[in-house]
Amino acid sequence: MDFNEKNTALLAGTAGTDDTVEVFFPPGGWRRKLSNDIIVGINQLIDPLTSVSLDLTWSRETGFLNDQYKLVQEDIQIFQGASLPLTFAENRPNQRNKGTVFASVNRAFPGLHGALEASYRFYHDTYSITANTAELLWFQHFGPQLILRPNLRLYRQSSANFYIYRMDDSGILPTTIPAPLAVHYSSDARLSALDSINFGLKAIWKMTDWLQLDIALQGYRERGTDGVTPQSAYYRARVETVGTKISW
Repeated sequence: MDFNEKNTALLAGTAGTDDTVEVFFPPGGWRRKLSNDIIVGINQLIDPLTSVSLDLTWSRETGFLNDQYKLVQEDIQIFQGASLPLTFAENRPNQRNKGTVFASVNRAFPGLHGALEASYRFYHDTYSITANTAELLWFQHFGPQLILRPNLRLYRQSSANFYIYRMDDSGILPTTIPAPLAVHYSSDARLSALDSINFGLKAIWKMTDWLQLDIALQGYRERGTDGVTPQSAYYRARVETVGTKISW
């Protein structure tokens, strides 16, 4: 909804999902997974060249939240002096609340034929994960048909309060079947303390009034910061994309 001669825009939205997840572990069957999301925000035009935005988001997930493709391993003693390395399903809580504050500023620089988009995002959830994200994008115009857009995003998060890399040292006996009321644990490196960097360049070429071509190259790097999880557990990627847009 717009106010103030369309210089101020207010945003409010909600979304939800209702899923059923097939469980691979005994006794199998299907489990329910629900999510609800709410967002409120404001966008304010400061002057003809500058606008700022602020969004608040709250989310809640309940039900089966485990990732069945992530396992934990622990050496289980069979008898005195003999142990077997056995794998178990992870066991996450059956509910998760998430909150996000997002702020951004957009500024045009006519003398440079470009524009800057800068944003910051703060995130916290009931897993005890706190994350900070900063991102910069620059849109450089080369005439009316070509735009080059370099980007840089920096991310840092703390670990979940139930993340454990080495189960052998934890004193926890994993459960055969995920049970929300039992002790929670996961060795999923995505829940560990980590930093990441995303960088790249995108070219946007307006070939005609109705046809646009996009080409982008992105690099992504993660680095663990807990001093325990091996760096081989973290992602490195190069992403190349090509797309077209047709308008009429």
